[in-house]
Amino acid sequence: MNNKLDLQILNDTINDLKNNPNACTTIGGMTSQDGTFTIPESNPGEQLRKFSQYLFENGFADMQYVENYKKIEDKSIDDYTYEETLTALTKIIRGDRFVSGQIYSCFKDGTLLKVVEKLRSFIVPNDEQIKVSMDMARMMNYRMHAEQLFIPILNDFQVENDNNPQTILLASGHGFMEQLTSDGHIDEGQFEQRIDLVIKNTKEFMKNNNCENVDNSFIYYKDYNNGVFDFKLYIQDMIIPVQNEKKVIRNFIAYFVEPKMHDFYQFSLGAGPFTIPTEQLKIGIIDLQNDQVTISLDNLMKTLLDNLKYKN
Repeated sequence: MNNKLDLQILNDTINDLKNNPNACTTIGGMTSQDGTFTIPESNPGEQLRKFSQYLFENGFADMQYVENYKKIEDKSIDDYTYEETLTALTKIIRGDRFVSGQIYSCFKDGTLLKVVEKLRSFIVPNDEQIKVSMDMARMMNYRMHAEQLFIPILNDFQVENDNNPQTILLASGHGFMEQLTSDGHIDEGQFEQRIDLVIKNTKEFMKNNNCENVDNSFIYYKDYNNGVFDFKLYIQDMIIPVQNEKKVIRNFIAYFVEPKMHDFYQFSLGAGPFTIPTEQLKIGIIDLQNDQVTISLDNLMKTLLDNLKYKN
C-alpha cells in the first residue's frame, strides 16, 4: 500500500462522482450536414480532472496498464489488489484517448466510482482497525481525565511499568501492590451494573487461568465515602495453582465513579501470594479481629482512599 495517497482527494472525488451529475459529461457527438458522425468525447468535471492529474503527477498511474489490464479484465473489482486497482483506474482514464467517451461511460455505469472506492479501501482502516483506534483514543482520554486526581502512593512503594492502557498507576512494596485502573465512561445509574460486568469479566479471566473457587472469589465488604468520592468495597481471593502448591492473593478493591467526567475506576490493594492452607488468611471470610493480613489491608486501603482527592 502506498501511504502517500491523499485520503481527502479520494473522498472529494467519491463524493463528486456520487452526487454531481456533471462530474463527467460529454462534448461533441454530432452528425454534420454531410452525414459525418463525430463520436462524443468525455468531459471530466473539475474534481475528476484534479483527481486524474493527482494520480499521474504523483506516480500512482500504471504506465504498463495495457499489458497489466489483460491479466485482470475478467476479475471482479471487489477482488482487485491495490496494484490492480491502479491498473484499472489508469485504463479508464488513459484509455479514453483510444476509446472516445470511455471515462464518461464508466462514470455513467458506476464502474469509475466503484474503482475509486476500492482504491480508498486500501488506505481507510477496516472496522476492526477503527475499533482498536477508537478504543485506544478513549483510553488516552481516560488517562488524561485521571490527571485531575491526586493518587496517593503508600510509603516506600515503587511505581511499576504496566503496558495495559487502562492502568493509571501500579506500585508495589513490602509484599503489597496497589493499582488504579479506568474502565471508561459510564452513564448515569450504571455504576452497579458496571461493577457486576467487571467482576464477571474478572471471573472469566480467573477461570481461563485455572484459578480455583472462582464463583465465590468476590465478597462485598462495605460502602465508604472519603468526603469526595463514594466507594463500593469488595474483597477478592484469587487462588492460584503453582506447581504442587496453591497460593492465594487477597485484594481489597474499591470501585467508584469520578463525577465530573463520569469515568469508572477500580482502586485495588493486594497482598500475597501466600501458600495455603495458612492460618494467616481465611478464604472467603472477612476477619478483622484475628486475620493480620486482612487487618493490614483494611488499614492501608483506608489510608489510600482517605487521600484520594482532586488535585488543587
